[in-house]
Amino acid sequence: MAAIKILSLNCHGYNAGPESYLRQYCHDTDMFLLQETWLSDCTCSVLDNFHKDFAVFRTSAMEEDLQ
Repeated sequence: MAAIKILSLNCHGYNAGPESYLRQYCHDTDMFLLQETWLSDCTCSVLDNFHKDFAVFRTSAMEEDLQ
């Protein structure tokens, strides 16, 4: 039985630092769990284009804070 490899990361804001870190593990990880990206619904699209082999499911709690 194959193991599923999951990487969970508290981003403390999604920018070049966390993105670079995640890219190092793209070929060795099956699933990323990202917390505190601080992305709004408008800026979450940066995750959609992260890597062609990953599907993105996301929600933002920032919308309430931005209003």
